[in-house]
Amino acid sequence: MAAKRHKPEEIVTKLRQVEALVGRGMARIDAIREVRITKQTFYRWRKQYGGMDCPHSGAHSEQTFEKGSGFLTPAQAFLTHLRCCT
Repeated sequence: MAAKRHKPEEIVTKLRQVEALVGRGMARIDAIREVRITKQTFYRWRKQYGGMDCPHSGAHSEQTFEKGSGFLTPAQAFLTHLRCCT
C-alpha cells in the first residue's frame, strides 16, 4: 500500500492545528499525535512549510500552473505569492 501524500494546503492546516493545540497548553508531542502525523514528519514539514500560510504554499499546487507556459519557475511562484499574500 502506497504512503499518503498530503497536499501543501493540508500540510499548512496540520501545522496550524498543532500550533493551536500547543497554544492551548497541550504538549507539542501530544498535539502532533492528535493530528495523526509523526514527530519527524512534523519537524520536516515545519522546516519546509513553516512560514507559508497562503494557497500558493506548494511549488506544485494547482495555482502555480499557467496555461501555455507550463509550471511557473520558483522565482515566478515566489513573486505570485508576494503579490497575493502580502
